[in-house]
Amino acid sequence: MYEKKYYEFIQISKDRYAARLELVEAALKYGIKPTAREYGTTVKTVRKWVRRYEADKKSGLVELSRRPHTSPDATKPWIRFKLYQEVRRLQETGKRKSASRLRRDLALPVSVPTVLKLLREEGLWRPQRKVAEKKRDLREVKRRLKAFEKLQIDIKYLDDIPELYEEYRRHQLPRYQFTARCVRTGAIFIAYGREKSVTNAALFLLALYRHFQGYGIRLEGSVVQTDNGTEFTAPWNSTKVTIFTKVVERCWHATHHRIPPGAKTGPTLEKWT
Repeated sequence: MYEKKYYEFIQISKDRYAARLELVEAALKYGIKPTAREYGTTVKTVRKWVRRYEADKKSGLVELSRRPHTSPDATKPWIRFKLYQEVRRLQETGKRKSASRLRRDLALPVSVPTVLKLLREEGLWRPQRKVAEKKRDLREVKRRLKAFEKLQIDIKYLDDIPELYEEYRRHQLPRYQFTARCVRTGAIFIAYGREKSVTNAALFLLALYRHFQGYGIRLEGSVVQTDNGTEFTAPWNSTKVTIFTKVVERCWHATHHRIPPGAKTGPTLEKWT
């Protein structure tokens, strides 16, 4: 028997099933009205649980979901179809749109959080990774590399640095900085030139090659990564191989890897140049 009233006990009880079973057993033994008085509840409540017990036995004492069978505000099927069709089309072409842009472009009569919810339910939404996660994965990739297995090469303009511009103009300093960086060790090699050309880029590679040879460093099988500038590679509509690529392949016996157009690696290269 409860020390508190039935409703108070139900609210704090962790096992409501046991409480209802005790209530039903008392009602079947002593009657519905006496049980209602004894447990401090209504006759209607006792009768409801007795009827459920008689219909489904003990499984009838489990609390049913209160979710409505129909919802007038539920998302319409045509909205789901239109949204899913567009996202799958974008995935096939390797493109991606934000939830707000999808809502705007498709003129969907739902909120942005609803668009995200629908995409998550269908497994079509992949949240963007945080910067810390990307850096952690990048560190793991670098850890697996050997020294000088991968080098990044880039060219930086020196006449666009406000603090050095006056000195640059007064002393006629070189305008370009050629930089090579070992991805694994972080070692940086720098040279300067007055012309940004494929010839100077190739001469920079040859100077590096002689430097590495002097220390017994072998570069066979390594990767030289650059952007798609004409100082490294031929224009997109040309089938010619530049002298820079020839030096990489024939002198270094390495591979010249170009960053795909649109890849967001430019800012990373600029940090160390």
